[in-house]
Amino acid sequence: MKCNCVLVLLCMSMVWMSHSMEMPRAVWMTYARSEPTHVTLHWLTPHPTLSLVTTEPGKIYRSTTPTMRHHVEVPLPLNEYRLGDGQSLTEPIPFGGIPDDELRVICVANWGYANVSDEAVAHWLVLRPHLIMTAGDNVAALHGDDGVEGEAARTNVKPFEQWVARYPQLFRSVPVMPSLGNHDREIRPRGTSQTRKAPVYDPGAAAYCSFFALPDKKWCWRLDFSDYGARFVSIDLNHVQDLNTLLQTCHNWQEGSESLTWYQQTMALGGLPFVVTLNNEKCSVFRDLAKGAWFRASQKGSLVIAGFGYFGEWSGKEGAWFCNTSLKGTGEVYRDPQSKLLVQGDNFVMLRYARDTRKLKLEMRRLEDGLVLFEQRIDPR
Repeated sequence: MKCNCVLVLLCMSMVWMSHSMEMPRAVWMTYARSEPTHVTLHWLTPHPTLSLVTTEPGKIYRSTTPTMRHHVEVPLPLNEYRLGDGQSLTEPIPFGGIPDDELRVICVANWGYANVSDEAVAHWLVLRPHLIMTAGDNVAALHGDDGVEGEAARTNVKPFEQWVARYPQLFRSVPVMPSLGNHDREIRPRGTSQTRKAPVYDPGAAAYCSFFALPDKKWCWRLDFSDYGARFVSIDLNHVQDLNTLLQTCHNWQEGSESLTWYQQTMALGGLPFVVTLNNEKCSVFRDLAKGAWFRASQKGSLVIAGFGYFGEWSGKEGAWFCNTSLKGTGEVYRDPQSKLLVQGDNFVMLRYARDTRKLKLEMRRLEDGLVLFEQRIDPR
């Protein structure tokens, strides 16, 4: 029986290799574990098919249930992969998530309200990032022109599909780890206090959690690149002043809450010298939240990156560094009282981790051409 199975597998492989499957319109990758030992490949097909991934001859990973939304986890390291439907395979797709002597991470925010051109993404690819991380507002809203609104929009993943489909070369080669903003769960227009009759947001972020395979609770997650001394921690903070109203967007953030407790426990973990927190709240508000409990937890790390406003900023307080970044860099400025540098223009952040020397360099770059606007060396914690 074992020989027959091997023979069938070899025959199937020969059939797949002789047919070329059309590239799906949307392919994206995430890490579903806190250690990047595996990567999850996601893709969309116009009708239900089997889910197959080959990484090299004889290495086949599959899901046995036909579906239009595919999710297959494969082990690392990985040079390239091919997606299949049970009868054919795509052309090989390069995987850019394996670092060598340096780990390069691009951090962005407010993508849902930015004009990120193909030229800008081409500059990113020249930088050869191993990971894209976001600080929220990846899409503009879950409701839209298709008439989906209210409760029906809670599970509407089309805005996320459109986001990853817009940049195929980037998202099928570089893993993305998104954080939540308020717009990523907006199910109704905000309206006014007089017209508002139902919740505007889905605090549980059902669409986001179903679309992205992420570690931990999904709406908050941790990812470690231990060889580079790097830990990334994503938390769910945005529009915190609207807790317990029809405008509540994030999970409860108060003292004793599940969200704060998880963050405190995660930041208490040792072993890595560079810990970066990502969130979508104003930096000065973050520091005062829950009588300073969030700030005290963050001080066990190296840096907090936020995507609250449409500007770039570098600030610090009591030995803790804070950075605001935005792909849309023109809008009202909410200057941090501890501000050291302000950038009014479309921008993103590049983090560079040296493997052997355990050094971290932050670069704030201009979106249109990748020009370095500001850089800062960050000491190990």
